Amino acid sequence: MSACCHSELARATTQGWPVETLFQSAHDTLGHFGIDKTYGSLRQWYYWLNMRQDLEAGYVASCPEC
Repeated sequence: MSACCHSELARATTQGWPVETLFQSAHDTLGHFGIDKTYGSLRQWYYWLNMRQDLEAGYVASCPEC
C-alpha cells in the first residue's frame, strides 16, 4: 500500500474496491488531470463522506507527476 493513504483511508472500501485502487484508476489511468477531473470521474459512480478531501489530501497531493 502506498504511503499516501492514512490507515483509515486504506481500509475503507466502496462496493468491494479499495479506495486507493479507485483513486489510482481515476487519476493515473485517465492521465493525471488533477483534482477536479479526477473527482468528477469518481463521483459519477461512487460517493462517501469527505471523498473529495480524501482524494485531494491523500492521493493527488502525493502524485509525483502532478
